[in-house]
Amino acid sequence: MSIEIEQRGNKELLAALTALEAAMTRPVLIEALTAGAEPMRAHVEALTVRSRKRTPHTADEIVISAPSAAQLERRERFDVVVEMGPSKRPHDHFYWFFQEYGTVRHRAQPAMRPAFDAQANTCLGLILTTLWGVIARVAAKQKQAA
Repeated sequence: MSIEIEQRGNKELLAALTALEAAMTRPVLIEALTAGAEPMRAHVEALTVRSRKRTPHTADEIVISAPSAAQLERRERFDVVVEMGPSKRPHDHFYWFFQEYGTVRHRAQPAMRPAFDAQANTCLGLILTTLWGVIARVAAKQKQAA
């Protein structure tokens, strides 16, 4: 008993995968992660406690940022990430940590973890939608080239 298998399209598959790898650049991945993190950022903003004072509130300064490649290298990490939290400028948000985690005299009023729990699926959906758009564009180019 013998089995024969004929496989075609290896060169085309390799070309398509190579094109896809080239399209998934650091800026594209950061764009996808930033778009995906936006619902979570908005949820953190909504959950963050505001004081009655007229000073700037941490809730108004929750930002999404991507560390530079040099910053990631210093941390011995080489993956693509985005970070979320209070901006470092123009105001100091030192006390936000205590609001988030609590102290001996003050109960925690967290915003980050509840926002993550509430928005994780939405964020993943947005990331996937963005990346599928890139995949569709690469596939369309490959189809035109063939």
